[in-house]
Amino acid sequence: MNKLPIQKIFSKIKKFLISYHEEKWYNGYCMSSIKLAYCKDIERERKTKIDGERRLAHTGHEGGIICISKELSEMPYRNIIGVLLHEFGHILTDLGDEKVTDEYIHKTYGIEIKYDSELELQYVNEDVVEEIIEW
Repeated sequence: MNKLPIQKIFSKIKKFLISYHEEKWYNGYCMSSIKLAYCKDIERERKTKIDGERRLAHTGHEGGIICISKELSEMPYRNIIGVLLHEFGHILTDLGDEKVTDEYIHKTYGIEIKYDSELELQYVNEDVVEEIIEW
């Protein structure tokens, strides 16, 4: 399978999440209005923070936008989807707590976000990857 552009994966995740609920507002944002953007702040954090390697995405400094680093688009699908679902969780819950964000995604959409042991980077199981890529 050819690698899909990250924007296409992001769109598939949004469609998947919307399929669980009618389009509605979450903390001032409707799901379809959430956007993806490359971010220079993440690139700086990756170089200057102790845990910089695992900093591939964040939310919060620009409303309704999931900011990503270029490195995220080079990761395997399971990591891209895990990271993006986690970041969607931050926007949908308006919470900064990592564990609560992941629990929300699990309880609401039935998807468990896991963490690898090397970088503590988010990932999802292959069956989730297949389901989302099919959207």
